[in-house]
Amino acid sequence: MLAEMVSAVKSKFLTEEHDEFEQEDFPEIIKEEIIKPTPKVSKLAILTVCPSGFEEAKALVKELVQGKALLFSFSKLNNEDKQRTFDFLNGVAYVINANVEKVTRETILYSPANAKVERLTKLSSLEKKGFQII
Repeated sequence: MLAEMVSAVKSKFLTEEHDEFEQEDFPEIIKEEIIKPTPKVSKLAILTVCPSGFEEAKALVKELVQGKALLFSFSKLNNEDKQRTFDFLNGVAYVINANVEKVTRETILYSPANAKVERLTKLSSLEKKGFQII
């Protein structure tokens, strides 16, 4: 692919007297401008976190804002920090339109708005989705 692009650029801009032009001689600045990498399909990153205080939990919110999901365990927080952290995270989730899904009594999944979160409650639901139950 790169060789084809270099060849196309050479034929468009260089005269025949420059036929010995090699790909290695192609200026880096032109390579960067003409040959852009194809964007990769983004994957959802899920961070599992278990902070021990509100300040630590607060620092993790930037990950959610940047498009990562947080599987957030409240188990190490004292009651006051649990409530404060819960309110703070849910406020941020509301503002950025994130998904909020309770997983267990003390674990909540916060995921970006573009992530599809689906809760399947029965094994038969998994089979309908194409999963094989073993």
